[in-house]
Amino acid sequence: FSMRIEMRTWVKHFAVGLLSLLSCTALFYHLSLGEDLVTVTAGIHTAAEPSPTVVIDAGHGGEDCGAVGVSGVFEKELNYKIATYLSAELRSAGCEVIETRTKDALLYDPATVEKGHKKLTDLSSRLAIASATPGAIAVSIHMNSFPSPSSHGLQVWYSPGQAGAKDLAEKIQRNVTERLQPDNHRKVKASTGSIYLLDRAENPTVLIECGFLTNPEECARLESTAYQKELSFVIFGAIMEYIQETL
Repeated sequence: FSMRIEMRTWVKHFAVGLLSLLSCTALFYHLSLGEDLVTVTAGIHTAAEPSPTVVIDAGHGGEDCGAVGVSGVFEKELNYKIATYLSAELRSAGCEVIETRTKDALLYDPATVEKGHKKLTDLSSRLAIASATPGAIAVSIHMNSFPSPSSHGLQVWYSPGQAGAKDLAEKIQRNVTERLQPDNHRKVKASTGSIYLLDRAENPTVLIECGFLTNPEECARLESTAYQKELSFVIFGAIMEYIQETL
């Protein structure tokens, strides 16, 4: 617990320091152009605004429950909880966060969607949100399942056509393995046409399969509020590490 508090304190101090560095850079830039104090002050304020934008996508929702755990838990519920915790961590560090869904519903208009096109409309809506802000990064939260109950471990997929996506995926995979899942030997994977959001991404995008709901032990952990918060915090740390290196 003390290690978590220390890590949380370090990351938040780092975020403040990063924003301060950006402010100093803005100050030097404006002074070098001979701009007056009012403009310089405005520039510092702008540089200190939440940046960059992170899109958090809680997979599934509504009538689409996703995978069903051995306990009967729906994937959509766990996705939403972890996405909500992760969004809160990012906001606390000064990031601008956009959540694709904030309730238990798919992203389509029942009045206009054509029969048989609900899922595709939902996916295209998520893609539009993830792509709307140039320079944003997107993180989609999901759960895994497999016939064998022994399958376990988080795994990150990434959009191969977007620079930086693999780096972000590897940071998340490594951080989770080192801090929460030392017996996880999975590697990141690039989508090759099977994941709608990744294959059409316009910004660096990753999809996190947080664990296997078909594994009784892992399913129980993923249902635990304490573990959900630990996992979201470790993912948050990886995202902040990526932001530090790319800004």
